[in-house]
Amino acid sequence: MERAEEEARIELGSLRRAAEALDCELIYALTPRKGTLGEMAAGHRDARMEVLNTRRAKRDDQREIEGKPRLYQDPQIAAIEELLRLAGIEC
Repeated sequence: MERAEEEARIELGSLRRAAEALDCELIYALTPRKGTLGEMAAGHRDARMEVLNTRRAKRDDQREIEGKPRLYQDPQIAAIEELLRLAGIEC
């Protein structure tokens, strides 16, 4: 088993059996090279949201060209319009 590990060909099943024989728990983990898992997940989420927002904007642009109402509104614009509405200012 040690030779297999040195040659980077050890199998997870072998490690699991060795852990059981030694009355140990096998913990197999991947960790990011930079930052934390939370930061990595947040970065992936932000990238997905950016792609989604771009797609929504393109679809809405096409709808506008076709004379249809837009379905998606930028969250910042929506927040500004809500503040204006609460202040009694018509948009």
